[in-house]
Amino acid sequence: MDNTSHTSSVTLGNQVRRIFRHRLLILLSVVVFAVAGAVYGYMTNSKYTSKASLVVYPLVVDPAGTGSANSAKVDIATESRVASSREVAQNAAKSLIANGDTLSEAQLTSRLMNSVKVTGTSQTAVLDIEVPRPNGTEAARYANAMANAYLQVRSESLKSSVDSALHQIDEQISALEGDNNRAGLLSQLQDRRAQIQLTSTTGGRVMSEAQVPSSSSALGPVKMGIVGAVAGLLIGAVLAYGRDRTMRHVGYADRLEDAGIPVHELGSTSEANDAFMLLRTIGAPDGDVKSAGASGIVILPGTDRGVEHLYQMLQRVLPTEYARFTDYASVRDALTRHTPESLVEKSETPLVISLSTATPLSTQLRFVQAGGVALVPVTAATSLQQVRELFAQLDQLEGVNALAVFLDRE
Repeated sequence: MDNTSHTSSVTLGNQVRRIFRHRLLILLSVVVFAVAGAVYGYMTNSKYTSKASLVVYPLVVDPAGTGSANSAKVDIATESRVASSREVAQNAAKSLIANGDTLSEAQLTSRLMNSVKVTGTSQTAVLDIEVPRPNGTEAARYANAMANAYLQVRSESLKSSVDSALHQIDEQISALEGDNNRAGLLSQLQDRRAQIQLTSTTGGRVMSEAQVPSSSSALGPVKMGIVGAVAGLLIGAVLAYGRDRTMRHVGYADRLEDAGIPVHELGSTSEANDAFMLLRTIGAPDGDVKSAGASGIVILPGTDRGVEHLYQMLQRVLPTEYARFTDYASVRDALTRHTPESLVEKSETPLVISLSTATPLSTQLRFVQAGGVALVPVTAATSLQQVRELFAQLDQLEGVNALAVFLDRE
């Protein structure tokens, strides 16, 4: 099949234009996400975040010993989990209640565990404890309480480790007392005990206390609305692209090109100009179809109004010396005595015939083969699969110029 088509590469600009053909879907997505963002921004507008930073000291109980209790390096990931644990939250709650907080210990513990965010800085021994609250003073109090509670828990853990180490070494010393042959080892153990007694039980220190924030940390309804609108635009574009790729109807002319179907799009305000451009596309700009190497033009059934529109448009611009017009109903009886090929051949001028859905497919194809030019009227609502199937049949014909004609409106 010889095709005259408007073949073009699918560029980014083309893709963007195709996506924005689904403006309503994109607009709906933008509006929904913008409203959702604004509502969320309004609900979280009065949120203040306060942060306390502290440095964690390593756990070295016995310099001569081994194991995790004698590590000179702080496992900051583990300490982050400890700092956000229920034990620390309970200690912080007790401290807050002692300083006048009216909530119960269980309520405060639950609130702290749900609010506190602990972040450990990688490759360091620094912990950041952040608390967002509707009240700035409350956020600072909670952050400082959690920081102090964590240091208290770590200090108690260090003290427990020191006591355990002293107990173990005391047992070893007791076993060696009175044994003059092992006086040297006893002296070493006594020196180690003295070193352990000097171990600091300070778990760390607060580098910077949490301060009452001067302004809300939330973006607010306006900024969140803008963020939501941008997110909605991106999501809407993705949805529009998916919709564009999966819709079953033609939708617009470019989708025919994507399917490898040659297409000519009508849509100017002048019917005469539409007809001229169509004739030019099929190789007969002056209307002389015969000089273009065709014996006829076959308008295949697409939509009834589309067939009628093309038929009447060509009838108005092609003079009788260039074309003879007829339709399937007029030649139906003659087809019982003649073949489609003979009807085309007997016509003194190129035959322009419009076929209907009542025309058998084999008859349609024979008319096309004899005439040499096939026009298939297509609208946005036409099934893309049906057009593909029809052109799959037309592709098998030799020397035929088949063209889908996309009507901007029926």
